[in-house]
Parts: sequence; structure tokens; C-alpha cells
Amino acid sequence: MKLLIVGGGQGQLRAIRRAQQAGIRTVVSDMNPDAPGAAIADAFARADTFDPEATAAAARCHGVDGIATLGTDQPVLTVTRAAEQLGLPRCLSVEQALALTNKRYMKRWFDECGIPHSPYRIVGPGFQPGELEGLRPPLVLKPVDSQGQRGVVRIESAAQVANYLPETLSYSREGFAVVEEFYPGQEITFSGWVREGRMFPLAITDRLTKPFYPHIGVCIAHTYPSRSFAKHGREIVDISRRIVEGFGIRQGPLYFQMLIGPEGPRVNEVAARIGGAYEDEFIPALTGVDIDLLNFGEALGSPGRPGGIDAEASAALEAFRCPAAGALAVLLFFTEPMEVAGVGSEAALREIPGVLSARYLLQPGRRVGPMHNSTGRAGYVIIKGSGPAAVNRSIDRVYRSLVLRDPSGKNRVLNFARESRVE
Repeated sequence: MKLLIVGGGQGQLRAIRRAQQAGIRTVVSDMNPDAPGAAIADAFARADTFDPEATAAAARCHGVDGIATLGTDQPVLTVTRAAEQLGLPRCLSVEQALALTNKRYMKRWFDECGIPHSPYRIVGPGFQPGELEGLRPPLVLKPVDSQGQRGVVRIESAAQVANYLPETLSYSREGFAVVEEFYPGQEITFSGWVREGRMFPLAITDRLTKPFYPHIGVCIAHTYPSRSFAKHGREIVDISRRIVEGFGIRQGPLYFQMLIGPEGPRVNEVAARIGGAYEDEFIPALTGVDIDLLNFGEALGSPGRPGGIDAEASAALEAFRCPAAGALAVLLFFTEPMEVAGVGSEAALREIPGVLSARYLLQPGRRVGPMHNSTGRAGYVIIKGSGPAAVNRSIDRVYRSLVLRDPSGKNRVLNFARESRVE
């Protein structure tokens, strides 16, 4: 079998290797021929991950049996459109994929399905402050069709929207933005799977963020178990099931972000993909369910079939019962603005008790700007332990061991050990 994986970034590396281990020949498509995934794939095709026609052409040229992606929002629509053009297996209709990747349609579906979310307006280049009448500040401004917190800012008044709108719209291919009421609370993520309309919860994590006003939502860690699980776990799962039913999702991965605030859970955004905080690494470690293999089974049109690529993973999915035992943290670390002159040892990080995976993402010579979104991420470390105390001890050791030096030799890693603790 031959599989096209759309996107060759760091977030796709495990999936490429896992496919090869399963005997699948891999083709990676990306606009960047120097993408790390291009170097390890069996074949490479230069195609924009936002371009369904170029992606379909790459799939046709290489004679693939399926198309998959993971880790980023917008390529879900690309994969769906390309697979439809070629008659290849797909989990979603184009209408569903559009609603799950574009907040202009997503919000409309929330309204129609009765999903709790913040009041909002859709705005464009001809914006007038009167369009926001009825919304209570503070507000959040977001592109309708971007990813990685690009262009997401907090606004203190309707009049301020005009000042930030041009930058936010620059991240939208469609030229629209959503303005919604800011809802204070704890961010959580729900990861799950759907098989023939049946939803399987896998993990609820706290999505810990660091605001750099006016930029918000930059994630510094995912921690498990969620501090909201005891009080709101059933409600989170119930809302997730309503999303699956309302959007008509029958197959494939789920990644939902919610806010737990004074009025209970509100849905921030939803996606039908594997998450971008290395969920395909940490969810198997937590649950025993290899979601990369599940993803390949869906893309190749043989989900859960006996003897299929994902048969063992499907059996684990059926057997698993949420929540999993133990504790876990995914540290997503950053630096101050600088030019990278040297990085530390990944091997030394992996020697710390509980560390499952560790990687520096910035190489010497890379210039790093202010921490405005996830594009400046310097690396990640995944830690698993028997409980929060063990994981938190390892978090402290990891942050003492992280090294990213500027040309003067100064270590410029931002220390978020305290903010990243498991509770």
C-alpha cells in the first residue's frame, strides 16, 4: 500500500516512520523540499498543503492508495477535496471538512446544533464598529481559516477591532475574521475517535497557555489528567458526543478545544484530526491505542478490518476505557527573541526519569521572534509518570536541562516549569 501524507513538518515525523514500520510506502507533500519529513519519506512531492488540486495531482502521479494528514487544521480540507477528486477513501464530506476548518461555517453549525459557545460576529475588510453591537468586551479576534494562533488577539473594546483587523485578516485566505466574547476559564482539549458513528473518548488534557498581550492562546503544555475532569468530565464527553452527532461525523479522529469557565464548558473550536501537540506520540503512551495506525486504516479504506493495518490498534480502541491511569505532560518550550547559536543534548533530556520523547526544533542560525504564536516553538518533551508528583519532578529537571544559546553564549530558554505543572 502507498500513502500520501500531506505535510512534512516535525508534527508528521512519527506518522511517516510509523507508516513505514507498518509496511506502507510513504509519499510526503509539502511546499518546502527541505521539510524534515521529505528526508525520511520514500518519495516527496512539492505541493502546498492548502492546495487540493496540487495535492490530487501529487497523489495521482505517485499512484497512492490513500491520503492522510495530522497535526494541523487546514490540510483536513485539502485532503478531503483531493480524495473526493480521485475517488479515494475519506472520513468527511467536503461540506463537513469546510465546517471543521473554517470558523465562519463552524460557528453556524454550533448555532444549529445547540453547541455552547461564545456569542460572535463575522467581520471583513469593510468592518464598522456597529457590527459588534450586542457583544460584551473584552473580545477575541481570530482569522476564520488559519491555525497555530496566528492573528489571534484579545481586544478590550469594539473600537479597537479596526486597529488589529488588517493583521488578523492577513492570516485568512478567505479574508474574514470572527470576533467573539472573551470567556475566562481553563482551556481543555478532548481527543477521541469515531468508528461507524460510535465515539470513543481517549484523553482530556489541560491546555496550558501563556498570554503575551494582545496575543493569547499560545500553548506551553498539555497536562494529564485534567484538573476539570472530576467536575466536568461527563459534561465534556456529552458535549463532544453532541458535536459528533450534530456535524454528522461517522469516522476518524476528533480534536476539540473547550473553555471551562463560570457558566460551565463552552466550545472554542473543533477539528476532525489528530492534535498538533504530538498527540500521536502521547496518546498511545497513555492509552495503548496507536492513533497513527487508526488514521492509516481510515485513509486506506480498511478501518478495523481483520488483518488490516490498524487491526491491533482497533482492538485496543474497543478495549480502552477512559480515563487512563497515570499522569503525563507535554512541554512545548520557547525562547526569548534571538539568533540560535547552539542547542542542548536531546540524549541528556531522554535520560531524565519519565521522559518518553524530547526534541529541539530550532537549529543554529535560526532567528526567533517574539512569542506570538506556535510557529516559534523551540521544541517539546513528553513526560509520563505514575502520578502528578513524579511528572512534576521531571518537569523541573527538564527545564533546568534545556539549552538554547544565543551568540553570546547565554541560555535564552523561557522557563515555564511552574506554569506547566500537573495538578
